[in-house]
Amino acid sequence: MTNQMETILQALQQQGAALQLLIPQNQQPAIQAPTISQTMMSHNITFESFNPDEESFSAYKERLENFFTLRQLKDNAPGVAEVKRDVLLNCLKSKQYQLLSSLTAPDKPGEKSYDQLVDILQKQFTPVINVHTERHKFLSRIQKSSENLSTYIADLKVIAQKCEWICPDDTCKKQIDSIFQAQFIRGIRDVYIREKILQMEPSTTLQKTLDVALTIEVARKQNLEEYSKDANHQ
Repeated sequence: MTNQMETILQALQQQGAALQLLIPQNQQPAIQAPTISQTMMSHNITFESFNPDEESFSAYKERLENFFTLRQLKDNAPGVAEVKRDVLLNCLKSKQYQLLSSLTAPDKPGEKSYDQLVDILQKQFTPVINVHTERHKFLSRIQKSSENLSTYIADLKVIAQKCEWICPDDTCKKQIDSIFQAQFIRGIRDVYIREKILQMEPSTTLQKTLDVALTIEVARKQNLEEYSKDANHQ
């Protein structure tokens, strides 16, 4: 009896295997790979919300694009454009989303492409700049008594970005650097540092000028501190 049962079971197993081979490959249930969007959601991949009070949309967009690069989201890959759009929309606060909805009406924001949404938000959150006012501000900016050269340089660069000294030719970069270099030297409060910079060759680059000025400032500060210590010990 036992032998008969084993024989029957073996026969059933063989029959099942044979039937499995007869099933066409395209009728077997396919296991679909998760989409990029599903993968990102499953790993809870998000980016911080945009805050117009803390940074410009241009700066935020640069950081967001860098985030996409780190996540290896290539524009030509299937589904990437939709993922970038969804992440951007998720980064907007409720008030910003409502504003965007009114700007995209009658379409919904989710019906627009990532590039279209970026263009809309860029125009909305980028204030109109009066170039002449910014250039006047730049040419009037000198080092304050309460700031060091590093702070002065940083603020001067911020203002310079709004002056739109943009040239399509790479050879113009030297001319733009010369404008910044001249204003930087003009605004240095320390007469000694300014005189040292003015003694440098006319061909000295902007970066070299900044480096030398910062080095002299640090050296003078350290020398003054050492002199003060020696004077106190006398």
